[in-house]
Amino acid sequence: MHIFMTNDDGFESPGLIEMAKKLSRLGRVTVIAPNRGRSSCSSSLSLQTYLRMWHKESYGENISVLSCNGTTADCCKLALEHWLRNDMPDLVVSGINNGYNSGTDCLYSGTVAGALEGAVFGIPSIALSAETIKDKDFLDKASTFAYDIIKKYFVQEKYRGTLSLNIPKEGN
Repeated sequence: MHIFMTNDDGFESPGLIEMAKKLSRLGRVTVIAPNRGRSSCSSSLSLQTYLRMWHKESYGENISVLSCNGTTADCCKLALEHWLRNDMPDLVVSGINNGYNSGTDCLYSGTVAGALEGAVFGIPSIALSAETIKDKDFLDKASTFAYDIIKKYFVQEKYRGTLSLNIPKEGN
């Protein structure tokens, strides 16, 4: 299985790193994410600037990491129309985002936009958001929960659509 990952918090985001490590159990993971935080960028594209990509140090085995100076949608367009065009992913995973993306927040979310770019290409996709990714113990639980959802619905049951998953901390 080949999984493409992105986000709007940047390639160094703990949520992206933790999720990529877990998903590498299912197959190859290719990460192309912004070089810095681009929260609330929605599906915006960088039309007035040159886009650049850099190889970055892997987060672990079976994980390739690149960063781009553009938005989340730029990263997805570069990945799906150019970088991965001869090795298309089986699944697009965007996140884990720091903070919820629910209700009208989905209209502005770069994380949700990443999953929607997968849908445009007919690739099953999921946007992952958590109440916080700053609590390491909670991030581990949230990424394990998200991994279980992805494995059950996208791998075992072969779900072909697009989902947005928001994960709350316990006790709220």
